[in-house]
Amino acid sequence: MPSRAWLCLGVCLALVSSCLAHSLFTCEPVRVQWCHGMPYNMTFFPNMLEHYDQDIAASKMQVGQKTIMHQE
Repeated sequence: MPSRAWLCLGVCLALVSSCLAHSLFTCEPVRVQWCHGMPYNMTFFPNMLEHYDQDIAASKMQVGQKTIMHQE
């Protein structure tokens, strides 16, 4: 049976590796409908705004879109 220290080390390594997985760039087709008229059809994550996927980016855009529509 592994000792408690080895078990804790294993859990820590698993958490670190899952966090580091998000630091790798992934290139993917644009799925967000608001961006379909752009002159490009691919995007990458994490992006410069530190969004890790298109769902997060889209949810942040909805907040901005509501603000823009409210000001018009």
